Amino acid sequence: MKKNPLEKYGDQVFISHSSSDKDFVRRLAYDLKGTGLKVWFDEWELKVGDSLVNNISQAIISSGWFIIVLSKNSIDSKWVTRELNAAFSEEFDEKLKFLPCLIDDSTLPLFLRDKVYADFRAFYDIGYKNILKAILGDSVFEPTHWMGNHPAVVRKSIKRNKSRNGKSQGLIGVQKFASLFPGQPVQEIDSRSKWMKIRFFHHFLNSYEEGWVRKVYVRTNNRHFDENLSAKR
Repeated sequence: MKKNPLEKYGDQVFISHSSSDKDFVRRLAYDLKGTGLKVWFDEWELKVGDSLVNNISQAIISSGWFIIVLSKNSIDSKWVTRELNAAFSEEFDEKLKFLPCLIDDSTLPLFLRDKVYADFRAFYDIGYKNILKAILGDSVFEPTHWMGNHPAVVRKSIKRNKSRNGKSQGLIGVQKFASLFPGQPVQEIDSRSKWMKIRFFHHFLNSYEEGWVRKVYVRTNNRHFDENLSAKR
């Protein structure tokens, strides 16, 4: 099993961006924060009178993940360039990992062209899923199996079904809560024999929620998990 990236780089994320891309960055910051990560977003952290240089420099040093939002606006931004320069020394010492996010058709800077980037240009969810996997590693899952024409169903709770002799007959789902769709990232919170408790983004409620889903409807990059799951089908 691969080592969880969080064990090496920690759970604090710094987002470098141009103020012109604030709407995109605000959505990304809220989404990442909803997974339990610590997100350093200038809009949340800086107050009137604060030193920009000192606070930003300290935040980069304290972070293990440096998300650089690449756009025509950020490439021309002097502040983004300063943040990149400060982050490079941390990356050289392997204390920080760069995560480039491309949000328009701007040309990538030469020093970032050798890095794989998360592509947000066509669909936000695709780029976000790749960012989440880079940070959370094998703890991120995707729905993969379907029940007829219906996606995997998330249950708000589960209960044990007992027979007359009192012995447990396994877990059954109660209270349909939401549906998962292919490509939607989820994070494991707990596990039972055939059920997995996950954290996921509930698009109807527009918030992060937790619920139970059958393991057979979920997959991960973790090969060991996939092999065990296949053996139970």
